[in-house]
Amino acid sequence: MAAKWTEKLWCVGLAALVSGCGAADEESPESTQARSIEVLVDNRGIPHIYAESDEDLFFGYGYQLARDRLLQLEMYRRSARGTRAAILGATYPGAIVDTALTEDRLIRTFNIPRWGREDAQLMKAEDPERWKLIQAWVGGINKFIKEVNDGVEPLPFGFGPDELDFKPTEWTENDPFIVQKVAHLALDLTLLYEVLLSLLGDIRPEQVGWIDVFKPVHDTFALPKGDRPKGSSTKSSAPPALEVTKSPSDLPAHLMNPDLWGIKSGLKPSSNNWAIDGRHTDNGMPLLAGDPHLAFNTAGVMYGIHLNSIDGSGTFDVGGFAFCSAPGIALGQTRGVAWTPTSAFADVMDMWSVEITDKGAKIGDQVVPLKTRTEVVDVRDGSPIEFEISEVPGFGVIFPPTSAGIPIPIADMGEELMVGWTGMKARTSRWFLELNRAMDLDEFDAAALRIPEMTYNWVAADQSGITYRVGVEVPQRHPIAAGREPWQKMDASDPKSFWKDGRLSADQLPHSRATEQGYIVTANNDPFGFTQDGDPTNDPFYYGAFFDSGWRAHRITSEVERLTSKGGVTLKDVQSLQMDVRSNVADDVVPIMETAFGELNTDDELQEFRSEADIATLVDVISAWDRNMAVDSSGAVAFHAFMHHLSQETLEDDVLPIFYDQIASVGTIFLFKFTTMIMLGRYANGNNALQESRNVTVLRALKRTTAYLTDKFGGVDGALYKYGDVKSFVLDDGFGMGMPLGAQPTPGGESSINVSQNMSFLNQGNYADTWTSSYGSVARITARFDDDGRPETFVNFPIGNVADPSSRFFDNAGDDWVSGSYEKFLFERAEVEANLEERRVLSRE
Repeated sequence: MAAKWTEKLWCVGLAALVSGCGAADEESPESTQARSIEVLVDNRGIPHIYAESDEDLFFGYGYQLARDRLLQLEMYRRSARGTRAAILGATYPGAIVDTALTEDRLIRTFNIPRWGREDAQLMKAEDPERWKLIQAWVGGINKFIKEVNDGVEPLPFGFGPDELDFKPTEWTENDPFIVQKVAHLALDLTLLYEVLLSLLGDIRPEQVGWIDVFKPVHDTFALPKGDRPKGSSTKSSAPPALEVTKSPSDLPAHLMNPDLWGIKSGLKPSSNNWAIDGRHTDNGMPLLAGDPHLAFNTAGVMYGIHLNSIDGSGTFDVGGFAFCSAPGIALGQTRGVAWTPTSAFADVMDMWSVEITDKGAKIGDQVVPLKTRTEVVDVRDGSPIEFEISEVPGFGVIFPPTSAGIPIPIADMGEELMVGWTGMKARTSRWFLELNRAMDLDEFDAAALRIPEMTYNWVAADQSGITYRVGVEVPQRHPIAAGREPWQKMDASDPKSFWKDGRLSADQLPHSRATEQGYIVTANNDPFGFTQDGDPTNDPFYYGAFFDSGWRAHRITSEVERLTSKGGVTLKDVQSLQMDVRSNVADDVVPIMETAFGELNTDDELQEFRSEADIATLVDVISAWDRNMAVDSSGAVAFHAFMHHLSQETLEDDVLPIFYDQIASVGTIFLFKFTTMIMLGRYANGNNALQESRNVTVLRALKRTTAYLTDKFGGVDGALYKYGDVKSFVLDDGFGMGMPLGAQPTPGGESSINVSQNMSFLNQGNYADTWTSSYGSVARITARFDDDGRPETFVNFPIGNVADPSSRFFDNAGDDWVSGSYEKFLFERAEVEANLEERRVLSRE
């Protein structure tokens, strides 16, 4: 018979604990026996759960999570099942593509529920211990949902009649795995980059050839030099020159309408982590820092929690931040190890142009029969949408471009696009849970290799050292050749365009203990240096191509080198670096601007700009600026506007306005990168992208910027505007899709360590009223080790930890997150008790 759980609120606040509850030795034996799950909420709203067994611990974890973040759980589950439109309506903005309906279609195309169910059954068969833990977590969630639906608890945030007006439904045993599967997809979704590159290659092949797309701005790579792979090239032949297969005139004029394009986002490179070993620090033990950045309308705000069963008869003592969508701490600490991840940008997804006949898909020299299914998406206040999806079993799924908000064909004439992904099979989805019992670096590295579904750069430290490890499953590919470039659509008639058996080995994947240099830095950058020459075809193996520009990694590495050269690095040093808002783009571009302006009176091509007095004022504002994207900065406003205009002057005519807008939507940082590299002369053929000289291009961008500032603020003088007046971070959807939370001014820019990506300077080709970003740090963690060798973590995080507007923990954390104030994450029982706000006990009867 299923156990019946009841909840008793023991007391609220320390005063209540002392005066209202009675002494512990006065409790009845029955009460003492019932205290198998204790929830202690500290003075930041973070719950610390103590239980006698691991299963009890995870039951309490699920219950408390649902109590604090039920809407977030519900909406992420709906994302995974492709059912958001049923609650939000067809036109609610999506996280990846334009609307909830389009996003539901995208998820259904990948058949996430099916693959999640297969993951679940595999774990059930092969890993029963973890299966029981996850089912206990589900049981805790469902207990709270039942209390809500029975009227014992009120409808939580977001569910009320004046909000989204629906009731939660209980989770199934498969739901955690379905949710984790869509999280894997979100991590792996380099597809949108491949789509845009393929379209540009078809329509503007000559112009794409002017740009070394993959070459970073700075040659800063994650692996120390001594740990980078050596070996002969796998290149079998030089990639051919691209041929035009479509042209702008082939595209109906109405398809150039930006309203028809739905690409909204992509996996954006914006996270950081680094570690410094004890030889360079003030106490002789390592320091660690990490700050994953994600769209708030995708994963939402992370959840602070501490789980302890080791004081009883269990095996966990782990605390930090969890994604609400899946059990386990994503970044945090055990008693021996602290760790933090960034997205690794390994390429685990490919696409092919494939010929479809009445017998099936032509895959190499075989024809594979299609398997077709019908999907029905319910829409709130609308009719259900029914559509068919065709799969090519063992290879991928036929991918309609409209499911990603793309109104034009991507495949070759008369063919269809097929997408393959390593997640299209059953995998024992252990996720972060696998890391949560590691007590030293060897155990941590081994655990990271047991979670091949996770595309992460893991950086960790224990008292003795630091480690960097990637464990993701990257497919083995044949040597790259014409039509066989995995960063764009490939020719399905070539059997060698498909993956070989097996995966890159653990030795091939990025890993290091940094024994020589004593530090590790990752910032979504190329780990190996394979892209240093802009050519992914001439390396020992193929790992990926769409990495970050290198600005953040270069800044962090340069600062870490400066700090370690002095020695005695402190926790405060790494916290200050984590909050750094210096514009690394400006460091490269401002000197170019100053040089061009300095030649105003000597370069005859610039004669038309000599009477523009506002240009001189603008240059003064930018030149006097300290290059920090601070909320009180006028230079940050002027430079950001100038950089957008410079990118438009440099690139817009080459890629067509419609594609320029889409690239800006998917990743503004890439436009800034291409523009900067062209202006620096780093591309061999980059001059071809300029319609006029560099100086004229710069001055024309300055002139456009003066007109923009005058129209928006009444003039160019820096006294008229501040960054915080125009730039803000949108918190909407942070506690669950569909619920507004407002916006607040925040520092940071497109290339700073404390980054704010994809600020909306343009909106469908027009200037945006404000520059908003919803892609930011979902938690920040820094760590040191005490005299006993135990980790101590210090954190800040956005908004609050409890999605209940009546709670003081609803919005108590935002100011620290913006200002960069850190507080210790309480871990020892005594310090939790000393800072106790609420005590709750769950018991069996």
